[in-house]
Amino acid sequence: MWRLRYLFSRSGLKTRREIFPEEILIDSSNPGSNIYDSLIEKPLNSWRILGMGAVFIGILALYSLRAGYLQIVQGADFSERAEKNTLDTKRLWAERGIIKDRNGMALAWNEQGNTMHELPLRIYSSLPGLSHILGFVRYPKVDKNGFYYEDKITGVSGVEVVFEEELAGKNGRKVFETSVKGNPISESIIEQPVHGKEINLTLDAELQSAMHESIRRLSNKAGFEGGGGIIMDSYTGEVLAITSFPEFNRKELNEGSEQPSYLNRATQGLYTPGSIVKPCIALAGLSEGVIDPQTVVVSTKQIVVPNPYNPDKPTIFHDWKELGPLTVRGAIANSPNSFFFAVGGGYQGVKGVGIETIKKYMNAFGIGSDVAIDGFTGAHSVVPSPAWKEKYFDGEGWRLGDTYLTSIGQYGFQVTPLHMARGIAAIANDGLLVTPTLRKDQKNDPTSVDVNIPSQYYQIVREGMAGTITAGTAKTLNIKGVSVAAKTGTAEIGAGKAFVNSWVVGFFPKDSRRYTFALVMEKAPRANTFGATMAMRDTFLWMREHRPNYLGLSEPIKNTAQDAVVLPEPMIR
Repeated sequence: MWRLRYLFSRSGLKTRREIFPEEILIDSSNPGSNIYDSLIEKPLNSWRILGMGAVFIGILALYSLRAGYLQIVQGADFSERAEKNTLDTKRLWAERGIIKDRNGMALAWNEQGNTMHELPLRIYSSLPGLSHILGFVRYPKVDKNGFYYEDKITGVSGVEVVFEEELAGKNGRKVFETSVKGNPISESIIEQPVHGKEINLTLDAELQSAMHESIRRLSNKAGFEGGGGIIMDSYTGEVLAITSFPEFNRKELNEGSEQPSYLNRATQGLYTPGSIVKPCIALAGLSEGVIDPQTVVVSTKQIVVPNPYNPDKPTIFHDWKELGPLTVRGAIANSPNSFFFAVGGGYQGVKGVGIETIKKYMNAFGIGSDVAIDGFTGAHSVVPSPAWKEKYFDGEGWRLGDTYLTSIGQYGFQVTPLHMARGIAAIANDGLLVTPTLRKDQKNDPTSVDVNIPSQYYQIVREGMAGTITAGTAKTLNIKGVSVAAKTGTAEIGAGKAFVNSWVVGFFPKDSRRYTFALVMEKAPRANTFGATMAMRDTFLWMREHRPNYLGLSEPIKNTAQDAVVLPEPMIR
């Protein structure tokens, strides 16, 4: 028999008493229970048992539901997170290829960006006048957590998009092994990035920038809205300069800000050419036998065409100046409209070649068709014709006056500087139609002008263009050390012919005819006395000092303040 000893105090005296088991196991309902009753075991009733069971079952059900949700609904997500806790893949960005000019000057390159993903940034030359040709890129988009959900830096315009496939390269990948806490344990490159290829352009970036600045200065001085120009190799088609003013800010475009749509005037700007088509009209007249080198047409202030239906109301076509008797050389140099009215539509005993022949020769020199440069979109030029008029003027018939106006580059004529540079190059090189190119390693075989023009006629026209500099409409380009042949043109535009476009085209050096140029100044008030020759003069002065080899000079000629002093010339119409 075991027993318990219980120590308690009574009346301040410590008393020890032994408790026997039988005392503990007495019935709790015994009315004689005493202070030891609280130590006696009591039975649980059924409600208490049911309540405790319900609580247990509820807790178990909640845990089961939570476990099911985590495993079934979010299981894939947690699985992916668990995997990322051990393996992390990082994109290795490919750098875009460097773009360089013909002299090895970098025009577009890459610098490491200050971002968590080390995205390389595209950097461009600060030289003005390159934006339209180089273009710009767009960077990949990021999500709200700063992660890229696109994997390419993409060319948007210009060279960047034309040569996208070669410039872009291919991204690589690197894999990291990380601990549970995200600390890197090891890493390995499983795919090296392949960087883009270097592109070497035919452009002389500094020459292009100089031409752009010449156009900008003239625009600000004379109120032109803008302009565009091109210089190209007459024999290979290599483009040394091709620029447009105004140009866009590529940084702002890349950031998505709103900007005006700046047209590339050199390749897509369609303009009425005016008198710059007259060399081609002269070649048509010589080749078709309606004039010869000695044919004389008297230039008067106007020509009068009788009206067979109303003799009292003849049609009058005005000339810009009365110049007297002229042969074809003098007519090209001084640009009288009356001479080319006669060649195109007939006058003063000259039969005239007619509108279809004019169209045939213009098409032969690439005018009236599409022309592009290595993937750059070009505009479609227009040569007016009876079919064209019938289509766009509700079936209206062709008239003699339409032929006259087409003969001097007016009416519905539309060309780009690129079209005109290519056509004038064919006059410079005796009838080879080159394909313009911007890529240094691109070789294109020229095609022959598809009309039979004797070589001596090309020479006669070139002599007329040389006379434009010495005694004609482009004396502004009569510069010491610069040997050039040219043709000017002024096209009247707008309601009431209140505005003009001003042109100059030509080739240099005069004897070798290695390079061809075309430059247009867009929309200035008719009263303006400063034309496109002013911008081309500034460009030649820059070449004379910085690129004398283009002009056939053995050494540079330093420009002086006197070179900038030029008297204004009348705008030639």
